[in-house]
Amino acid sequence: MALSPDEYSRLLQFLGQASAYSHHPKEVEHVQTHISHVFIAESLVYKIKKRVNLGFLDYSTLKKREHYCHREVELNRRLCDDSYLGVVPITREGDSFALKGHGEAVEFAVEMKKLQEEFFLNSYIENNSLTRKHLDRIADTLADFYREQNPGPEILQYGEIEKIKINTDENFDQTEEFIGETLDQLTFDTIRQYTNQYYRKKEQLFRRRIKQKRIVDGHGDLHLDHIHITPEKVRIYDCIEFNERFRYGDLAADLAYLAMDLDFVGRRKEERYFVAQMSTRMEDPDLHRVLDFYKCYRAYVKGKVKSIQSMEQEVDKADRKEAAQKAARYFDLSLRYALLGSEPVALIFMGRIGTGKSTLANKLSEKFENRIFFFRSYSQNAGGSAAQTANTCRAS
Repeated sequence: MALSPDEYSRLLQFLGQASAYSHHPKEVEHVQTHISHVFIAESLVYKIKKRVNLGFLDYSTLKKREHYCHREVELNRRLCDDSYLGVVPITREGDSFALKGHGEAVEFAVEMKKLQEEFFLNSYIENNSLTRKHLDRIADTLADFYREQNPGPEILQYGEIEKIKINTDENFDQTEEFIGETLDQLTFDTIRQYTNQYYRKKEQLFRRRIKQKRIVDGHGDLHLDHIHITPEKVRIYDCIEFNERFRYGDLAADLAYLAMDLDFVGRRKEERYFVAQMSTRMEDPDLHRVLDFYKCYRAYVKGKVKSIQSMEQEVDKADRKEAAQKAARYFDLSLRYALLGSEPVALIFMGRIGTGKSTLANKLSEKFENRIFFFRSYSQNAGGSAAQTANTCRAS
């Protein structure tokens, strides 16, 4: 029997108490994503799936949540074999609950070992200790993972434009409600137009990548905070388990998440190096050609996810506000890929004094944040004529 809202609230309170856990942690931290409740109990982590149906994801029944808990463990052991311990029941025990109890199961949790914070990729970036050796180790791990696969027709079909377009069309349909909130109409229209034009212009490229078997059963959510690098081991966890069409696809789509994340935090040099290493290891000279398309897609997905999170009433107000701000930044990054790609670009605004060159250049610089790294203005007077000025922005 499904828990009532009040019972579910009591379940979350129970899991937030140190007394719920047999290993006796001193404290428990409760963290929410848009699809999960995560309880960090010192050395162990327990994750339960929210009772939601978002269209692209359906955790609406206990049976489905149990199924996807098992899928999460199975799939994540591919790249993180020693951290996923299994699936445990949360049972009803009288008026309370028990983790791994013997009563009626009312929920299921994925049980994991807690990974040390200092070894996450985003921690290396925050303390400015990320090296090329770290990126080489990630590239080696992922290249081995992709090369071990021999995709058949079931996987290869997800490189077809019709299959990819299901995902991009769904994103646009599901983000229309955020126009005027985290997304403006012009950005929405521009990214959608770029995406659909890319399909028309690059049909042969998509076909070639299918023929070359560049389509894989990947990770699907290859973010900075999903990569853990100790001196002994690279672990990549928290892959997509709830929808195969988000995990099946071009290896460029998989790599695009990490590449986009590096861009987002201003690590463009590291992004270029990592992509070059992956292109070499996979003998994939077309990787650079297709990556901007997928980076645009991935940044848009992240904008959607953060937009959803910004609307969840159960998330506290400060976190909702932060999610909305990040959503807008991800949509702007997606727009940057659509308009300018990833390579350095010089933009020059010319015209008479007072026509708005500086205003427009400054607005563009604000829109693309740290991805515009140089701004200069100058003026010239010639033969007593009206002054002519030019403003230059260089986009990294």
